[in-house]
Amino acid sequence: MMWINSKKWLAVAAVCIFTICLTGAAAAEEQAKVSGEFVVEGAFQPGKEVKAQLELNIAKGFHINSDPDQKPIGMPMNITLEADKSLELKEVVYPKASKVRLAFSKDPAPVFEDEAQFTIVLKVASDAAKGQYKGTLVVEYQGCDDNVCHMPELLEIPFDYEVE
Repeated sequence: MMWINSKKWLAVAAVCIFTICLTGAAAAEEQAKVSGEFVVEGAFQPGKEVKAQLELNIAKGFHINSDPDQKPIGMPMNITLEADKSLELKEVVYPKASKVRLAFSKDPAPVFEDEAQFTIVLKVASDAAKGQYKGTLVVEYQGCDDNVCHMPELLEIPFDYEVE
């Protein structure tokens, strides 16, 4: 009798572990619907601005709400910088959003689909010491398909930079 209960317990545990693995895989797949690449166009020098490009790749059939200035339906996209005091985010130039009619809205919504290019302007502190540094560009977005918007997510894009 004890052996049967152990088999039942093992079967229940296996189902639970399988369910947890599927849930984790689904969450990873959801996060993979938006990816990004960050490319800097110049040298990091004290007191100077540096331009960079952020390219977001958005999975087919999926879109993300645009920035606040374009008045999206739902949570607007936001880009921030996590770095020490040697670097600050001066400006983000958002591309023009596509207007898409969604099943749950009577008005077209401004969204980013497929690929979206952003210009990022960074400023190196005038007192920044020469050396190697790490930073992270953080993209907060709400992704949607034609029928539903998902919970907001963060895409973190780490990068290394050298102040010359």
